[in-house]
Amino acid sequence: MLHADIGGMHCINCAVLVERRLKDLPQVQTATVHYPSGRAVLTHSGKVDPADLQSAIGADDYTLSLASAEQHASRARKYTPRDYLEIGAAFVCWPQSPWPFSTSISCREA
Repeated sequence: MLHADIGGMHCINCAVLVERRLKDLPQVQTATVHYPSGRAVLTHSGKVDPADLQSAIGADDYTLSLASAEQHASRARKYTPRDYLEIGAAFVCWPQSPWPFSTSISCREA
């Protein structure tokens, strides 16, 4: 199993394209590309040359750098104090009225 960082992706469609390009290589069995993190996990048979992987996606202006599983695990998203502050602010700013769930407008004809 190979772990890689993919550079140059701008949207989910980029991840789909990179995934397809990598799966087209004969030695790659599966490829999973995660757009938000910019990471890819590949399973392969036999030896995989990183230059082959880069050339498969390089024509579309994406970059690939191999990383170990430990590096990927260490870069997992950690919640920051700002994340908790934003969550708390969402609850403080939540509307106090039950407006979206009840209304005084009646649909019955008079």
